[in-house]
Amino acid sequence: MSFKVKNNIHWVGKIDWELRKFHGDEYSTHRGSSYNSYLIQEDRVVLIDTVWLPFGKEFVFWQGIIGSVIFGFQ
Repeated sequence: MSFKVKNNIHWVGKIDWELRKFHGDEYSTHRGSSYNSYLIQEDRVVLIDTVWLPFGKEFVFWQGIIGSVIFGFQ
């Protein structure tokens, strides 16, 4: 999943609608949470990322898709 934030910045994170508690029982949410990652395309391409381990494979998969679009990988 990707959303354009600015011309050269894209949000490429993950929305976790199932999450109800995080940081143990310290915090709770009824609307899920997001793992925010940003792809910045300047002179160099930078990925600022975070993801919870259960979403790691999906996250890496989408980074591959995004990389193939940007760099023409196949």
